[in-house]
Amino acid sequence: MGDVILGGAGDDDLMPHPVVWVGRRIVRPTPGAPVPVRILRDAFADGVPSADLVVLPDLGFHLNGVLIPVRMLVNHRSIVLEERTAEFEVFHVETARHVLISANGARSETYRDCGERSLFRPAPHLHLVPKPPVTM
Repeated sequence: MGDVILGGAGDDDLMPHPVVWVGRRIVRPTPGAPVPVRILRDAFADGVPSADLVVLPDLGFHLNGVLIPVRMLVNHRSIVLEERTAEFEVFHVETARHVLISANGARSETYRDCGERSLFRPAPHLHLVPKPPVTM
């Protein structure tokens, strides 16, 4: 792909990682389809995430040193099931190593191929622009 994204194994070890694949998938509301999860702004901490995120339920978020699938974090207040009547589009980013990246300031995992790649189409038109960490 040629793109790089900032990522690492923890919260403070951001380094550039090459993007090896970006996939996209249209999820339609059918029986058995995953129900997305909406993580509201500030759900994890003040400013984390910095804006609402809508993700698939198995995406892991790094909280207190542990990678937790977001479906386990649904609290029906700040992290809710997004009952949609329309289809939605999902993008996954795979790096050479499975690392944590920033999703609106929340640390989430990159795609790890567990035999589901056939559900996605390549998304070569999507270019990722890494943002340098903010220092104060």
